[in-house]
Amino acid sequence: MTNFKSRRPSKIEDRVSEYESLVDSLLDGYSMSIYEYINDLYCRQYLEEHKDDPDVSGLWSRIERTDSRFLAILNSTKRCICGNYPQSYFWYWSYPSHSPVLEQDLKENGML
Repeated sequence: MTNFKSRRPSKIEDRVSEYESLVDSLLDGYSMSIYEYINDLYCRQYLEEHKDDPDVSGLWSRIERTDSRFLAILNSTKRCICGNYPQSYFWYWSYPSHSPVLEQDLKENGML
């Protein structure tokens, strides 16, 4: 009898999967506030901060595909919604369509 041990996904693999799931969930919009949205974007930020890690570079094609899908559903903001990141950090310079609570928060904070 063979004893198969399943491999647990790495922290990086978990973050990539979390990012993919987030983008899937945003296809129909976002129902929460700016605070939750910024918190949800942490998975993408984490991947950016660790992009030179060999484990991340091995998964970068998945991240790029997810970025493309994400960009397709985003609307631009006038300024960064979290800190002072450059526009290359597109996830902090945009928001998903069909997100009335988030959009109202962005308007109230002068980001739209």
